[in-house]
Amino acid sequence: LAFLRQWRYFDLTRNAVAVAEKLLGREGLFGSLDALSSEFGAQCLDALSHVAPDTAAKTVQRVFGEMPLETLRDASEGRRYLVWTLQKLVFRRQSFRVAARLLMHLAAAETEDWSNNATGLFKQLFQLELSGTEVEPAERFAVLDEGIASGDERIIAVCIEALSMSLSHRHFS
Repeated sequence: LAFLRQWRYFDLTRNAVAVAEKLLGREGLFGSLDALSSEFGAQCLDALSHVAPDTAAKTVQRVFGEMPLETLRDASEGRRYLVWTLQKLVFRRQSFRVAARLLMHLAAAETEDWSNNATGLFKQLFQLELSGTEVEPAERFAVLDEGIASGDERIIAVCIEALSMSLSHRHFS
């Protein structure tokens, strides 16, 4: 894990990116639900997301994208590191939609009670200032539209909380 964390300094070298892509691939060591549900696997995903963020986003989408909320609630061993990975991925325009959707689902199936949990990070995306993403507001609000259209009461409740953040003025500096 310490070795993989150092790879962030080699993210411009093709070999490090290629190995990270292979590790996160469908047949890779960290490309399955079993691997990423463990704390160690989720920590490795977090470390590798610095080196190959596009591949990390594809892996997160493939492994967790269509998972029911009840299953997401039960996958708690590596949840903290998955949330931290999504925090990195949601900043980038290229991986925003995948990461924001999964943050929304994790928020609807919240199991943590501190401020930087999935709910807190998801709601922060809709602050007018200091949102934590480079994505324009129109793209951010499209995720809320999708969540409200889902019909799931838990997801709708999270979306309404996020909308209230866009009206709040407490986060301005």
